[in-house]
Amino acid sequence: MKRIILIALLLLSISLQAQDTRAKLTKLINDFKAKYPSNGLSIGVIRDDSIYYFSVGNTGNIPITEHTVFEIGSLTKSFTGLLLGLEIEKKHIDKNSFIDSYLPQGVHLRPGIRRKIKMTDLGSHQSGLPNFNDDQYIMALFKKDPEQPFRSASKAYLFQVLEKTDTLVNHGTYAYNNYAVALLGQLLAIRSHQTYAALLKHAVLEPMHLKNTTLNDPAQGASVAGRFDDKGDVKPAMIINAMTPAGGLHSNAIDMINFLRKQLSPSNDQMGKAIKMSQQTFYRDKELSVGLGWEMQNGMIEKTGDTWGNSSMLSFDPEKHVGVVVLSDHRDAQLVQDITVAIWKEIK
Repeated sequence: MKRIILIALLLLSISLQAQDTRAKLTKLINDFKAKYPSNGLSIGVIRDDSIYYFSVGNTGNIPITEHTVFEIGSLTKSFTGLLLGLEIEKKHIDKNSFIDSYLPQGVHLRPGIRRKIKMTDLGSHQSGLPNFNDDQYIMALFKKDPEQPFRSASKAYLFQVLEKTDTLVNHGTYAYNNYAVALLGQLLAIRSHQTYAALLKHAVLEPMHLKNTTLNDPAQGASVAGRFDDKGDVKPAMIINAMTPAGGLHSNAIDMINFLRKQLSPSNDQMGKAIKMSQQTFYRDKELSVGLGWEMQNGMIEKTGDTWGNSSMLSFDPEKHVGVVVLSDHRDAQLVQDITVAIWKEIK
């Protein structure tokens, strides 16, 4: 009888704590809604075994919910990093292998960069390759197509850039690199004799039951978030061609929370081991540690994502078993980060 009473009291305590957490988060989200009335948000929170969803705004005349699909941009890099972790766990790729072994036939590296770039360097932003962020290549792409600069970034173009590269800039130090992660995804796809989309679907999305996460346009009838810049101007959907491994996914809060749950409690199978590998430190300096598609700081593991009209952030603490995902229908990385930080203050 005493045991039954103790269990009942424990369950009551957990229930009251969950209600208190929801009340605090509801107030917090309402405060942001009042401050940013035109922004649409879909938010998911994990705390221990409890999951909370909050939504703000509309898409057209339909309220945004946890089912609403957003462009998640560079959160895609965490999926590409996981793909590499899986290939390493399967012994298809050695942890210390160079990209030279996985290049398609006919693609040749210049002497200055041969046997220098590891596959894990691509996933941890320390390859020293052109970055498509602030270099000559992104400027040329914008000049060619200001609205959709990545439209012409085909696989052939990615390998042309690689073949032109004769030196590496600060190889072995962190420099955020869209190009390198896109190249990694394409190399993994070529090794598996599939497209990147097919590889990701079969290796990650289907095993994790992420039915609403796709590189394609959302399914017909799905609720899709609008796309606006930080000033509220309507923006187009991103067309990024072979750059998809660096930023092409669409998803919703439900799938992102399910993805988070896998990160917080990796299983003991091959997928779980690959998740743990992706969270390992492959680069560290005084400010930051970097995994395969993840950035780690002060016990937190995080990834952000921006497209022309959406922003997102996924953040979790494995030790405390808490996590947050914030999806925004405006490109406003600072707002998304502010919301995430405010939620953390309530749940940690």
